[in-house]
Amino acid sequence: MFILVHGSNHSSRCWEPVVDLLDAPTLALDLPGRGRHPAPLDHVHVSDFIESAVKDIKDADATEAVLVGHSMAGLSLAGIVDQVHDRLSHVAFVSCIVPRHGETMLSELPPGLVELSRAATPTPAGLWPGKRVLAQTMCGGMDERQTSFTLEVSVPEAFWPMHDPVDLAGLRHAVPRTWVKLLDDGAPTPEQADVYAERTGCAEVVELAAGHFAMITHPQQFADALNHIHA
Repeated sequence: MFILVHGSNHSSRCWEPVVDLLDAPTLALDLPGRGRHPAPLDHVHVSDFIESAVKDIKDADATEAVLVGHSMAGLSLAGIVDQVHDRLSHVAFVSCIVPRHGETMLSELPPGLVELSRAATPTPAGLWPGKRVLAQTMCGGMDERQTSFTLEVSVPEAFWPMHDPVDLAGLRHAVPRTWVKLLDDGAPTPEQADVYAERTGCAEVVELAAGHFAMITHPQQFADALNHIHA
């Protein structure tokens, strides 16, 4: 089984282009505040992401699973691993943001995004930068159809997770892990990705010539990489 954890401003729907190309059943999670788990987005923290994901994994009775996290999922993967490591065969970090233990996502963002984040205020409706900004930050290298899909499935994001200190203690568990390095990504850059891969103890790095949303722009190549990990 594949367990798929989305990143910021998205839900389980971002995985739709790749699900049917994977060689095993998939459990695409909705973190709190979207999809199957609505919640007021001014009360959601990384701890809620972890608790919700763990419950969904246990409810699905997942075993021998490959846990796949994308982008901001890097804030919660270690916490998920800590609680369900006995159900996992592998962990794949896909262009994740992984701050140092005890630091926040804000410490890893470009100055412009940090400024926008600090200027925002908590609201039950969540943070929604607008489709123009999302198109500029998320849709580089996409064709018109891919851009339309990405914006269609985008959702508001919770305020607090990027301000929450990250706990990486769960990575002490000896679950094999791979970093999927997206060579055309800008956040994280390939250079940052090398730092994160080392920080998370990834013994293997798989490179794809794709931007941040490889599951949308290069679904077959992305699926091939995950199927290789699963095999």
